[in-house]
Amino acid sequence: MAGNKFPSNMTWKTAMEIPALGRPFHLGTPYDRLSDPDSSGGDSKESEVRIVLVGITGSGKSATGNTILDNEEFESKYSGGSVTKVCRKARGTWNGRDISVLDTPGIFDTNTPEKENLKEIAHFMTLSSPGPHALLLVLQVGRFTKEEKAAIEGLYKILGAKAVNFLIIVFTRKEDLREQSLGEYLTTIDDSYFKELLEKCKNRCCAFDNNASGGQRRA
Repeated sequence: MAGNKFPSNMTWKTAMEIPALGRPFHLGTPYDRLSDPDSSGGDSKESEVRIVLVGITGSGKSATGNTILDNEEFESKYSGGSVTKVCRKARGTWNGRDISVLDTPGIFDTNTPEKENLKEIAHFMTLSSPGPHALLLVLQVGRFTKEEKAAIEGLYKILGAKAVNFLIIVFTRKEDLREQSLGEYLTTIDDSYFKELLEKCKNRCCAFDNNASGGQRRA
């Protein structure tokens, strides 16, 4: 994401309806209506790019949201549990576009009580209505665990398998790569589930150093 731009392949021309909690939920309204030749314009809601951060507790979702917005909108600190207790949305601009970023608590964690999960899933759907343009799966460099696999399956359960079409993998702790490129690092992940996931989301991924400043945060 160098140069403050989303990947060019984040534009989708058609909307897809997928079932979630028993009611229609939209994924895939066009990311960039200005660059979409089939677009005939839209209202202010459609001009805003809606981003949802997903991942397990401790992956760096809140810090990543702050990096995207270039502002400390979400509480982010080292903690033994989830700092974010409820879904929270913040707004800003990126490359001249209005964006909203939704930070989710551990609703995709396997150890979150079901009743609490359902409450926050409903909250998540309300705040991201009429549906996100991009789902950012936040992972830490050097870690891909069974809990994260379970979280991905939980995402599919809520939004449907087609959610992978809107998935972008974001690695935090980019600084741990040192001299290694992200592409080189990806080849070292010897996990068939991850390789299949990367293929399904068409290799959309990037790395953030959330402790850096300015453009050095993103790669």
